[in-house]
Amino acid sequence: MDLRTMQDWIVARQLYGTPGIAEVNSFGGQLKQYEVAVNPDRMIAMGISIPEIFTALEKNNENTGGAYIDKKPNAYFIRGVGLISSFDDIKNIAVKNNPNGIPS
Repeated sequence: MDLRTMQDWIVARQLYGTPGIAEVNSFGGQLKQYEVAVNPDRMIAMGISIPEIFTALEKNNENTGGAYIDKKPNAYFIRGVGLISSFDDIKNIAVKNNPNGIPS
């Protein structure tokens, strides 16, 4: 898993800046994944539903497409990559605000 992470986030990004490299594809290895386990009783007490949690996680780790900058002979593609990279990043995602405006 560590080797695949280095491949995707360090090696591939360095290769993209090399003349003649158009694309870098990663095959094999295990992808790092985070799993969110919810507490149903706490969710009910806070008035939060599973779809609200899913939406909050999705919006805070979303990849977005952009355009490209054409600098002959190269074209630089612009995109935003969702980068949740730790449990602290997940813990800091607000699902919704209560009536007093306090995030929950």
